[in-house]
Amino acid sequence: MLRSLGLRRTGARALVLTALLTALTASTARAQAAFDPRVLEFIPSTADGERIADGRPAVTQYDVEIAVAGTAQVLQRVTLGKPPLAADGMMRVNLADRLTAAPVAGVSYVAHVLAVGPLGTTASVASNPFTLSRCQVGLTTASGTLPAAGGDGAVDVVASSPGCGWTVGASAAWLKVVGSPAGLGAGRIAFTAAANTSTAARVATLAVGSLVYTVTQAGVTPRTVLVATEPQLQAAVAALTSQTTILLAPGRYKLRTTLQVVGKLAGVALKGHTGQAADVVIEGAGMTVASAAPTALRVSGVVKDLQIADLTIRGFAANAIVIEAGAQAPRLTNLRLLDAGAALVKVIGDVADGLVEGSSFEYTTTGTSKSAGLQLVGASGWTIRGNAFRQIRTAKGAWARPAVSASAGASDTTVEQNLFFNCQTGVALGLTDQRDGVDHRGGRVANNFIYRGKSVAGGPGIAVVDSPGTVVVHNTVVLSQTAAASIEYREAGATALIVANNLVDGPIVARAGAWAIASGNVTRAPRSLFVDAPAGDLHLRATAAAALDVADLALAEPTDIDGHSRARDAGPDVGADEFVAPAR
Repeated sequence: MLRSLGLRRTGARALVLTALLTALTASTARAQAAFDPRVLEFIPSTADGERIADGRPAVTQYDVEIAVAGTAQVLQRVTLGKPPLAADGMMRVNLADRLTAAPVAGVSYVAHVLAVGPLGTTASVASNPFTLSRCQVGLTTASGTLPAAGGDGAVDVVASSPGCGWTVGASAAWLKVVGSPAGLGAGRIAFTAAANTSTAARVATLAVGSLVYTVTQAGVTPRTVLVATEPQLQAAVAALTSQTTILLAPGRYKLRTTLQVVGKLAGVALKGHTGQAADVVIEGAGMTVASAAPTALRVSGVVKDLQIADLTIRGFAANAIVIEAGAQAPRLTNLRLLDAGAALVKVIGDVADGLVEGSSFEYTTTGTSKSAGLQLVGASGWTIRGNAFRQIRTAKGAWARPAVSASAGASDTTVEQNLFFNCQTGVALGLTDQRDGVDHRGGRVANNFIYRGKSVAGGPGIAVVDSPGTVVVHNTVVLSQTAAASIEYREAGATALIVANNLVDGPIVARAGAWAIASGNVTRAPRSLFVDAPAGDLHLRATAAAALDVADLALAEPTDIDGHSRARDAGPDVGADEFVAPAR
């Protein structure tokens, strides 16, 4: 048993608490050393139970500090509260159960009892010294398993002495120790694992000193659900679990309510069964018709690695697809998206690392002032590649929103190898001047065809607004004199840009303090350079001498809109296309 010193009162009551407490008698302080102690006992302050002038208790609690004997090196301070007073006038606590720091075996320690009150803290003199035995700690088993759904487990600790200290730590964030990460003597380590949403098993360890306990958690078994009717589709989406693919049989699915994909999920997919987007059509009530399904599909919560592919989605009053903050790395591929009252795809919040590839965004009729192709609002790291954006425009006298825009703190957007045909604005990285920040940052617009005929009024083919560090290279922009600028960069935040090797039929304009390294651009390009401009085919003719081999090599892209290498001739061509002579 570990004995500590009692606490006595001296002096007048008007003195502060620290003056009311003195040490034990010398005979108690010289008590013999203890070995593997568990109980701490002490005489309470006689001020305990009294009150100071304002009515508050003079002693509110007791603490104990464990320190290496003869030094000021404190191992741990433990709050004891107000232990009950025993019949012999002593207070006793099981100290071994309260230590969370592990003492070192064989080192001599002492304890100081602290009386704590509103007027201060007073420490007793040191207790009798105590030591722990040379310890041996072990685990009853070396490993365990858990299901993919997660759950709880435990492993028992055995020790050669009740005073043997140990600590435990987990090697991965998904595995957590429940309760105290330290103990003395024999005990049990409880742990819990989060659900594993991957198909792969995963392994983590609990380290108890040099000992290792291995936890293996199973992965999710992938499953596929085939649906053929709208009610089946609604039910499958409502019951969606991680690593599930919903396959839609060919046909029309007229939605009664919005499909809601709600996380926490990972590895889920919504796909047409045949791989042909035209075979599976998800329909709304119409672009201008209010209904219970204004949006076809809404994604919310933490949803990782979502895939939407091989579908046609058309005729919704709001959006075809909305992806909200929490989603990570969504992939939209081989989609045909038609006629929505607002953006066909809208991404809201910091949804990172998305991909839109091989898809068609189109209005078959005149859109609204809110119509757009893809809106990224605060998203980061998105790639928009190999898509076609057609007829994103409103009635004469009004403008739709850009076919592709990234704004409100979005960053690192890549727009490459796309076709923009008869859209009122092609690409906008940044939309407005954010005085307390920037509207977009970084990003790259490269190897795009942008065509607009004379009958469609609009803005620039490419706009960079309040977006520093953006690269605009090797684009072909033919606007048929429908805008004051083919490419425009503006606002003081649009700095350190690169605008190079673009082939355009109008001016490239800097406004409102923006600046760029501009090199290798060819403006006033005639339609005669191109195979079939009115059809959107802006590949170069063999006779396009003004564009062939004249790009700035230092700023050239390695490949063109079709993936052809630019390292073919005397130098790379200007614009999105690298001319390749037909095979003979």
